[in-house]
Amino acid sequence: MKRKLIISNLLMFLIMPFFKWWTILFFAFGLGYLSNTRKESLLLGFLSLSINWLLMIIIKNIQGGYIIMEKISIMLQINSSILLAVVSICLIGILGLTSSYLGFLIHREKERFINGKKN
Repeated sequence: MKRKLIISNLLMFLIMPFFKWWTILFFAFGLGYLSNTRKESLLLGFLSLSINWLLMIIIKNIQGGYIIMEKISIMLQINSSILLAVVSICLIGILGLTSSYLGFLIHREKERFINGKKN
């Protein structure tokens, strides 16, 4: 599981600057599809996207993104850019968890269909 987490984070980290933010959900779907258990798919989906999103927030803040984070937090009446980052990380983690679990369920149903099992 650690190997999948590290490899997926490296791939997402390299690809994320060139694509839209939602494309990383396809990686979470793939992680879920390749997972062996439900627990593994849920953990990989949540952790891989949350860690990657945290790294991107840190890098963007170093590059001057803290200004827009502060303005968005004021606009949303959160009044804390750190709290906005935490909420953002939790949301992307939940999206990753959902996407990964969907991949796991599709893989499981495909295996059941191939093997001819009902339920």
